Amino acid sequence: MNYIPEGYIWRVHDAKRRNKKGRKCKNDVAILPTTGTIKNALRYLNNRYSLPESISQQVSLTLPWKFAVGDHGRVLAILQENIIEIRKAKDEYSSIVGKASAPKDAFPQWRKLAWSPDGMILALASSSGYTSFYNALGNNIFNISPKTISQIPHILEAGDAIASMLFLKPRITSEKWTYEFILISYSGLLRSYYISTGGFSANYNFSFGNFYKNGVNIVVYDEKHHLFYVAGNMLTQKLTSTASESGLTSWRLLNDYPYCKLSFTFEDSATINSRFSIWNLIPIFSFQSESIIFSIKISPNGEFLVCLHMDGSVSLWSLPNLILQKKWKLSEQPEYDISNPLGFTKSKKFPLGFTEFHPIDIGWWNDQAIIIARYSGSTSVCSMWNLKNLLGVSPEFLAGQPQICELSLEKGFLCLDCEIFVTSKKRSREPNDGHLPEASSESEKDDDELEPVTILNYTTNLVQSTLYSITDIERFQPRRKKSKVLHRTYRILGLKSTTPEELYSRKIDIEEYEEALALANTYNLDTDLVYQTQWRKSELSLNAIAEHLSKVSKRSWVLNECVVRVPDTMEAARELLNFGLRGANLETLIAIDICDNDKFVISDIDDDSQTLDQITVSLRQVQKVNEMLEKIDIKNLSEAQKDLIMYRRKLLNHLDKLLTYEIILESPFKYKKEFYEEFRRLSPIKNAIRFAKDSDYRAVEIMFTYYGETLLPHWLAIINFFPETLNTLDYQKLLPECDSEDQLFLLDQRELRQKDWSEKHEFNEIINFDLDDRAEILYELDPSLLIYRNTQLTPDLLQKWYRTRAYEIEKNSSLVDNALQFVKIGKSHNIKGLEDLLLELETLDDLVYTVHLEGMPLDKLEKISNMEKIKLLMSTSNEVNFVENIKNLLLPFIKRRHQYLGGDLQKFLLSDYLICLSKNDLTFPVKFFECLTQTQDIEIIELIDDVVTLALDCIYACDDLDMYEKAKDILNSISKDYDEKRSNATREDVRDMSLEECERELDCVRILSKYGVKTTLKFIQKNRNVPDVARSLLIQTARSLNKSLIPPNEREWAQLLNDMLEIHGLIFSCIAVETCFEICVSARLLSRIKCIIRNCVTLIETKKNEKSLLKVSYEKAVDLILEASKEYFNGSRTLIDPHMDLAKTCLDLIEDDNVNIKEEYDLIKSLQILNEFNIDILPLQVRLMIDRLNLIERCLNNQKDAYKNQQRLLTLATYLRIEENNSRFREGKISELIAKKAFETEDYSTCAMICMQLVENNYLPAWEICLNLGRCDNYQNLKIRQKCLWFAVNNGPSDILGNVLEHMYLLEIQMLHKNLELWMPVVEFENSKDEESDTSEDDFTDAMTTPQIETKEFVPKVLETSTGIVKSSANIMKESTFSLIRNISNTNFWKSRLNLNFKSELETNAYSFEVENKKDTDLQSFSCYYESLHELYRISVNETSYNKYSMTDVENTKLKCCQALLRITILSESSCYGLEISDINHLLLECAKHTMSNDWLLSIAYLLSLNRDRILDAQTIFIDLPQTELYIQTALYYYSLELYKKLYTNCEKLYLYSPLDLVKIMLVAAQKSEECDIVKTLQYWQSHLLGEAHITSMKQVKVKDINTLELGQITTRVHSEETVKISKSINEERVSVECVDVTDIPSNSKANENLKIVISDDIEAVEWTDDWGDFSDDSMEANNDKKDKIKSKEVLQEETVLSLDCIIAECETEEDRFKLFKKRFNQINNLEQYQEVKKIISQWPQFNMPDHITIDNHPVLKMMKVIIALIEPNTTDFEKRILKEHEKLIELLASKKILKQFLKLERDHISFVQSLYIRLCSQDVLMHKEAVILIKEQQTILLPPLILEKLFRNDLTALFRPDHIVYKQIIEYVFVNESLTGIEENAKILINELKKQKYILEALHIIKLMERISPVLCTFDTCFQLLIQE
Repeated sequence: MNYIPEGYIWRVHDAKRRNKKGRKCKNDVAILPTTGTIKNALRYLNNRYSLPESISQQVSLTLPWKFAVGDHGRVLAILQENIIEIRKAKDEYSSIVGKASAPKDAFPQWRKLAWSPDGMILALASSSGYTSFYNALGNNIFNISPKTISQIPHILEAGDAIASMLFLKPRITSEKWTYEFILISYSGLLRSYYISTGGFSANYNFSFGNFYKNGVNIVVYDEKHHLFYVAGNMLTQKLTSTASESGLTSWRLLNDYPYCKLSFTFEDSATINSRFSIWNLIPIFSFQSESIIFSIKISPNGEFLVCLHMDGSVSLWSLPNLILQKKWKLSEQPEYDISNPLGFTKSKKFPLGFTEFHPIDIGWWNDQAIIIARYSGSTSVCSMWNLKNLLGVSPEFLAGQPQICELSLEKGFLCLDCEIFVTSKKRSREPNDGHLPEASSESEKDDDELEPVTILNYTTNLVQSTLYSITDIERFQPRRKKSKVLHRTYRILGLKSTTPEELYSRKIDIEEYEEALALANTYNLDTDLVYQTQWRKSELSLNAIAEHLSKVSKRSWVLNECVVRVPDTMEAARELLNFGLRGANLETLIAIDICDNDKFVISDIDDDSQTLDQITVSLRQVQKVNEMLEKIDIKNLSEAQKDLIMYRRKLLNHLDKLLTYEIILESPFKYKKEFYEEFRRLSPIKNAIRFAKDSDYRAVEIMFTYYGETLLPHWLAIINFFPETLNTLDYQKLLPECDSEDQLFLLDQRELRQKDWSEKHEFNEIINFDLDDRAEILYELDPSLLIYRNTQLTPDLLQKWYRTRAYEIEKNSSLVDNALQFVKIGKSHNIKGLEDLLLELETLDDLVYTVHLEGMPLDKLEKISNMEKIKLLMSTSNEVNFVENIKNLLLPFIKRRHQYLGGDLQKFLLSDYLICLSKNDLTFPVKFFECLTQTQDIEIIELIDDVVTLALDCIYACDDLDMYEKAKDILNSISKDYDEKRSNATREDVRDMSLEECERELDCVRILSKYGVKTTLKFIQKNRNVPDVARSLLIQTARSLNKSLIPPNEREWAQLLNDMLEIHGLIFSCIAVETCFEICVSARLLSRIKCIIRNCVTLIETKKNEKSLLKVSYEKAVDLILEASKEYFNGSRTLIDPHMDLAKTCLDLIEDDNVNIKEEYDLIKSLQILNEFNIDILPLQVRLMIDRLNLIERCLNNQKDAYKNQQRLLTLATYLRIEENNSRFREGKISELIAKKAFETEDYSTCAMICMQLVENNYLPAWEICLNLGRCDNYQNLKIRQKCLWFAVNNGPSDILGNVLEHMYLLEIQMLHKNLELWMPVVEFENSKDEESDTSEDDFTDAMTTPQIETKEFVPKVLETSTGIVKSSANIMKESTFSLIRNISNTNFWKSRLNLNFKSELETNAYSFEVENKKDTDLQSFSCYYESLHELYRISVNETSYNKYSMTDVENTKLKCCQALLRITILSESSCYGLEISDINHLLLECAKHTMSNDWLLSIAYLLSLNRDRILDAQTIFIDLPQTELYIQTALYYYSLELYKKLYTNCEKLYLYSPLDLVKIMLVAAQKSEECDIVKTLQYWQSHLLGEAHITSMKQVKVKDINTLELGQITTRVHSEETVKISKSINEERVSVECVDVTDIPSNSKANENLKIVISDDIEAVEWTDDWGDFSDDSMEANNDKKDKIKSKEVLQEETVLSLDCIIAECETEEDRFKLFKKRFNQINNLEQYQEVKKIISQWPQFNMPDHITIDNHPVLKMMKVIIALIEPNTTDFEKRILKEHEKLIELLASKKILKQFLKLERDHISFVQSLYIRLCSQDVLMHKEAVILIKEQQTILLPPLILEKLFRNDLTALFRPDHIVYKQIIEYVFVNESLTGIEENAKILINELKKQKYILEALHIIKLMERISPVLCTFDTCFQLLIQE
């Protein structure tokens, strides 16, 4: 395979530039203009270092544009003036994939551009050293700035410019950084960075300046050996190597300082020898190597390095030791001096030492060849050993100063060149070679600027410039530069290696056919490619066939071109097809069977084409073809033979199509290539469809003629594609036609040519030729046409097709004449069965073109009736042309039906039409009959059987209410004509009757019309015998008078009655004459005129017994009057409406008493009462109201005191007939409503009075209002409330029992309270009140919040554990007998109160008791209920007396008080559901003491009810009683019972034992058991019974613990240890409860211990005990001693308080108070001192001086701090006590705003709970919200009760969501545990807030808890009703 280098060009950019001004270079003397100034000279001498002049010149000679290739040529970046374009190799760099803007540079030649190895990062270095980085899409990702940037952009600091940019692999393992980027400036400074697409990081710096004094020129990196190769100027050290002489060295890269070091090759030869010379100070005279290297490239394999020198030399070095292999000076380089034939550099002047043949760039083609580019544009690929050009005889020439970039190995390289045309300014206005000049901002130097700078030239220019500046003489003015215009065209060209095939293909592509043929001949390539390309690009003419196609040898390709290609002319198309047929001949078919070389061979005997033009073929030719076919094995044809036959068939088909197209065109000049190409591509069917759609019926006929075999099976389907708008006469020949015998005529058919040999049927199966006719397209849109496909077209099918096609034509085009013409053609073609369609189309034709009716399709016309068709035909008729239209349209329609359809003439159509027309209006029939009468038209008369009958039918058919005049005209017309033509007598009679009847009916219509009653003759005739209709018409007639604007008089009413009687006589004899009178009376009653109404008396019977034949009957008159009255009543707006007087006037007509009349009167009267109650309602609404009780409710609601008018409301109810005639039930309902209203308005007295009436009347539904009144605490009459509640219990539902009984208990409690007030002495009762007045309120409040524990105090517990009902009762008790009740359990109280208060009474009782004792001392007393059980007994005086059926009044007041208190306690337990059990033992003892003598059985019951630990207290009672045998036995029996219960657990039959036997057994058991209090007591009474003991000794017995009793051997059952433990635990619990106040005080000092003792003593002194005592003087004295002690302690406390008061009073000024506070505050060491200080400041005025109320000095805040330290944290209620103290202190603050500062300052010293409580105690809403926010921020929190209470009291509960834990804690604390009281208002606010927040269920839950609804009764409906009430 030979490889031939070939160049290819990408034109990247064309740019035209205009030079305006030059740019200066500080370090480059070659760039300085020769005519400089002093400023230029100073700038020239101001060098930081000296860069060789040749390097600056070399850089300046490069192109300002740069380009770089990345990723082995995958991406290309082109740096223009200020734009970077990025292209990719996939489309040969033709499109731009990315574009970026680059900073504009004053020195673009000094810029550098480089890609990263992966082509993802592009680096651009400007002349100032500023480096920008871009990604592959051109986006700037980051920039790196140098340390210093020149402040003057037009002066170049050459040392800052970048000499080289390198991308190295990072030497650290990091995913963040992709490369290590190296920047080396011309000054020798090396900077290292780590970079990636995300940014960069500085690594290190290194300078080659110490080694190269004048900087470096280029640096490359060898990845294979990891070395830097540096080419620089003027080494500071002397090295002995060859490379160093040229300034070339190698450096190793280090990981640490100094980061770079000379490689081992130079280390041994390095010696320090500074080349210091005075000449080095001046750059122009500094020493420079004669062979400076400015370009270095490393070979792809890393073994060699090639360098370019400034003198034009090329050197080759081996790596890594830098051993010189070859060096070619400029003159030694082969073909170096060949000039550029393009001549671009001839006008270019180069500096001294430079020529156009110097190399400018170098690269590597592969490992053995290098690329050299010269200033002249010469580019060559040379062998690395002899620089022989490998491109051929001569190098490739580009425009001047090319740059090169290698692609991947041996893939070629890219070159950037610039074509420059320089013109003068004058010429720039003229076009130059077709290019338009374009201004450029870039400057170009004149040729003289490139002249070498010498000392003489520079000195001359300097002096001349100086003289001109001083003297301003024009002689010394420097030469002006000529203004020139430069036209630049930049190009990028690519040179790559290629094969002969690729070059051959390329030559063909660029249409260099001759060279391609020569190349093909040289390398033996296929020449067909050239001819094929020429053929394809030609115009396919006859010449092209002969010159190009005929020279192609490949048969399959030629035949395919003949089949596929379509020439532009008909002759060329025919020739191309014939050319293909000549190649696809029979001889070729046979030759293929022998040897197939796929060569296209034309037959020598050119008979095929001649044969095609002949009409007949000779037998000889046929025989010849058959003989040749016999040589072929048809069944075993090869694929090539099959293809040949297939191609021949296609060619023949195309030729046939061409001939057909020529016939259709009639002229070859009309030939169109595109149409013919489409025509031959389509099948005959598709072509026929195409022609049909285009309305080309002639082409369709031709297609049927020559392709009939294919098209005839689809004949009708193809015809269907003709547009419906096409005139059917045009394609009449194509429509099917039959003969008289229904045989179908076929279309004419012809053949284009005779059948070819390739079309024999034997070949069809072999070559699989597609015989599908593609006919499916015909039936895709209309599948109904499938029935006509390839089938025999019978007459029925033809008829169906004609009908269907006619419908389609009419529907799709709306051209009725086309459809009609089509059907007529079918009729003329002998197609039968089209008559009905023809009839419809002719009718439609008249409608469309005569009547001008639009929007009537044929299918709709067929569906409508004949009458509707006639109406359409006559739709445009008017009075003028009506009869004419009948003649011209209607009569022809009737005759056509007879003509086409046969049968009799349909005369009825005309009559039916006239009758139908008469229904709405008789105008047209009037004209018809008038015209008929006048003209006597025979044609019309023939179609009418009887004119009179028809006229009457028309009249009776009319529905027009204003038909009278027209009907009269018709009758007049036919009557005249009828009178003249009477002949037949029978028919005359019938007609006479009809006409007379019609006239009477018309008279009736006339009379009715007189009164405005419109009707028709038909209606009169139809309903003349219907009474209801007749009555209705007469009513309308009568009432029409009432509608007149002028009120009618009596004469008019009389005329009305006469007309009604006339109508009755004419027509409506079906009704009675009396009915006419009734209708007239009814109309008069409704006349709205009083005189007319009153005059009705003459027409009606006004009394029941009045009998008159000339008047309306009494019953009927009442009905008429009521009807009229109701109408007036219903039409009234108010009571004073005039219609109401009319109603009364009507009612006044009846003189006697009538129930119905009275009821109507009462209804009118009710309006007056409703008006009194200000009820605004329509009378009609009153009548229609179903439940008239609502009116009573409205009266009660409308006036505040309406309930007081009970009698008026009952009268109203009677008028309204509420509850019909049931007056009792009516009165009950009304009274109940009044009671409810009185209750609502809190008029309880009225409510109670009515309720008592309802109870007396036993009105059962009143239980509800009685219940509400009974439960109402505001009503003070307790007895009435009790009666109401009992009524509710007896008559109400069972579900109210629980609640009612609770209230019954409480009522009884309150009644008992009242009794106590009566029974207690007034003076003592008031004293008890006075003693408790100071503390009663506080005690009551404390009682409301007391915890639920067992206590002796009844009232507080009732309040705590009961419902709101009990609490309300307790409030009443608080105001009355609270001080008395709260001391129920206080023994001392009863000793002092009862003994003193009831002293006289007790003495009386004692006296009476002694008298009784004398009488019956040993007889038991009990209720008379048990008197039958005993013989000796006494009846209890305190029991019910059954002979009087009343309770006996107990005279013993003390007993009554005790029983009342006992009853209160028991009732309270019931009200509290047993949650609280009070101690009532002392009450039981007192009751037993006072009932023992009067009711022994009741007294024993009291004693047996005592608790077990209080049994021995009964001993005092027995001792105080008279020591009779009865009471001694009673004591023995009582203690025997108790001992039995002590010893035995089974006590079911205890009370069934004989008392005597039980006493004996227990006495024996007592002797055998261990001694205990019960045993001792029992033995005492045993001895007392025997007379061996004294009473006084028993009094001294001390009762110890009952539980210490132990049984001996006799006992069979003992109490379990569990029972003992339980009792002990109860005792312990009681002790702990009682001592709780003492333990709360922390014991932090001795004083506190003493205080505990004092408090405990005080508690003992005032403790309530269960022992009431015997109320003796001894006990009184003992109590007095204790009281004295207490009083002494109180005196000490009072003295202390007095001293404090004196101290407080002495401090008059705020300053004194503040000093005293500071003094006392500093002395606080315990809680007592704290309390004293707090008391002091609480009694002082608030501090206001600014110094005293600062955050540090405020007394209250200081007290808040100190209380935290005083209370010990270990105590149980530590937090609670602190919070309470804080709350009290906060109340002393004048302003709460300081609390915010206090909280902020003390946030580290107070707990979270304390901070919350302080915020909640303030009055600031914002601080409240802060507290809520702080709580919400806590994840889980358990708040103490005080916080929960504050949150609830401050209405902050709703700020928490119901699912929040704090919300649940508040609800549980407040509502569930019932820990607070007085929460109603806060609860209402919470419920409202929950409703606002849509938390309905939570609101219902709160209501449930507030109302204490039982779970059984708690339903959603119940709670929701309460919520609605809220």
